[in-house]
Amino acid sequence: YIDNNVSFVQESAGEDEWQSPKTTIETGTGDCEDVLLLFAYLNKNNHVMATYCWGDCKSMTQTFPHAWVELRSMDGRLYVVEFFSPSTSESIIPIEKDKWYRNRHVMIHHDAFVKMAQDGFRRQSHVFGKLNEVFLGDR
Repeated sequence: YIDNNVSFVQESAGEDEWQSPKTTIETGTGDCEDVLLLFAYLNKNNHVMATYCWGDCKSMTQTFPHAWVELRSMDGRLYVVEFFSPSTSESIIPIEKDKWYRNRHVMIHHDAFVKMAQDGFRRQSHVFGKLNEVFLGDR
């Protein structure tokens, strides 16, 4: 659904506003975080062996911040999901065939991510602020 119905739109430099799945569906546009939220929303009632990742992608010539989904199959194989691929067949990539080195900074399991999205933590600062509150609040 995402590959066929959502087009990538780059946000302005210094901006990182997460839009709701409803907005992504209505506008048919979004960036990598927006499609993570939409993927989680579309699978909110399913147990998906997915991890939502934020970090950097690196090649020999470039490095850029990015967000992506990693899926684990029933046989334990790890796949990377890239939503803005030219074709659906290129969207789910076995990790060993991925052309990017992915440096993960934050990883959130599907069930936790869905809970956070349902609780309204759609802006990056709110998500990571809530994580800081949860993990640092009892010191």
